[in-house]
Amino acid sequence: MVENWHAGIYWPPKPRAAFHALSEEDQALLADFMEVQRLELEVSGGGEKEGLAAEWKTGWAVAWDIRLKPQLRKPRRGPRLAPQTATLGSNYRIEVLEVWKLS
Repeated sequence: MVENWHAGIYWPPKPRAAFHALSEEDQALLADFMEVQRLELEVSGGGEKEGLAAEWKTGWAVAWDIRLKPQLRKPRRGPRLAPQTATLGSNYRIEVLEVWKLS
């Protein structure tokens, strides 16, 4: 089985719907912002964090958690060998919680 050895971004249904309700230009801005967060996660080495939020565009915010990837949450039998290109941060993913307009 080939696994993705990069940190990921997971959009559950509610935040995904909010993302798709944005204009194409705003979708691109938010996607770029979250990609920067993903890259920072890989470089930082990961670690579970909750309640992160930031303004990605003037008047708009996004909230997310950082969690261990689901396939790594359960104990596994046998050694788990990561490719040499994998980083500790690549074992985690960003779980987007909410996208909203600031009042």
